[in-house]
Amino acid sequence: MLSIQRALRDTFINLWRNAQYALAAVLTVVVSLSLVGSALVVRQGVANATSQWSHGVGVQIWLNADDANSEVSSIGAALKASPLIASCNYVDHSQSYQLIKQLFASQPDIVNVFSVQTSPTIYRCVLTNPNDAPAVYKVFHGQPGVRNVEYPSQAIHTMEQITSILQLALLGMAVLMLGASIVLIFMTIRLAIYSRSREVSVMKLVGATNWFIRIPFMLEGLFEGILGAVLAGGVVFGIRSLLNSVVAKTGTLGSSTSNGPSLLQATVATPHDALMSAIVLIFVGAGVGVFGSFVAVRRFLDV
Repeated sequence: MLSIQRALRDTFINLWRNAQYALAAVLTVVVSLSLVGSALVVRQGVANATSQWSHGVGVQIWLNADDANSEVSSIGAALKASPLIASCNYVDHSQSYQLIKQLFASQPDIVNVFSVQTSPTIYRCVLTNPNDAPAVYKVFHGQPGVRNVEYPSQAIHTMEQITSILQLALLGMAVLMLGASIVLIFMTIRLAIYSRSREVSVMKLVGATNWFIRIPFMLEGLFEGILGAVLAGGVVFGIRSLLNSVVAKTGTLGSSTSNGPSLLQATVATPHDALMSAIVLIFVGAGVGVFGSFVAVRRFLDV
C-alpha cells in the first residue's frame, strides 16, 4: 500500500512539475482520439443504415396505367413466386395519384398531367437480400406491362463512397496525431526523468528496484493517455449529437425505403455506438500513454 501511495504521489509531482508539456500531450491525445472516434461513429452509422436497409431496401416496379387486371395479376404472381422478393405492396391508381401529388406538390403543372385513371400503379417490393436488386431489375425490366423498375443503387453507392473517403481521411489524420501524441508523452517523461535525476540516483544507491523507479514515470504517461481518451470520448458524444441533429433537419433527403426513413436519416449512430467508441478510445489512449512513457524510460532512465 505504501508503494502504491508513493507511486501515485510521484506521478502527480511529475505532472505538476511539467504541467505545460503534460497539458500539450493530453490535448494532442484528445485531438487524435477524437478523429479516431469520429471515424468509428461514422462507420457505425453506415453499418446501422446498411442493417436497416437490409430489412427494407425495395424495388419499385412501375406498371403502365392502362394495364389490364390480368397483366397486373400476372406480374404480381411472378413477384410472389420469385425467391429474391420477401414481400410486395400494391399501390393502386388512387394511391399512386396521391403519391404524385405529394412528390410534386410544388409543381402543379406536373400534377395536372395526371389523374386517378392515368396514374401508373406500382408494386413496392422488399428484397430478401438488398444485393439482389440488380438481379430483380434484370428479370422484370422490359417485361410486358412493366413501365420501369427502380431501386436505390446509386444512393447506396454514393453513400458508401463518401463515407469510405471520410473514414480514410479521419483515420489518416488520426494516425499522424497519434504519432504526435506519443512523441509529446515521450518528451514529457524525458523531462520528468531529467528533473528527478538526483532523486533517482539516491533511490538506486539505497537499493530501489528498477520497476520501483520506473512505475511512477509510466503511470504519468498512462494518466495522460487515459485523460486524453476520456475527454475525446466526450467530444465523440458531442460530434454524434451534432451529426444526428443535422441529419434530423434534412427531412426526407435521400431515397427512402418502402416503410422507413431516408438513406441519410438511417445513417445515425446510437448512444450505445458512441459509448462503445469511447471505450475503445480509452484502451487506445492507455496504450499510447504506456508506449510513449515506456520508450522514454527504457532510453533515458539508466536503471
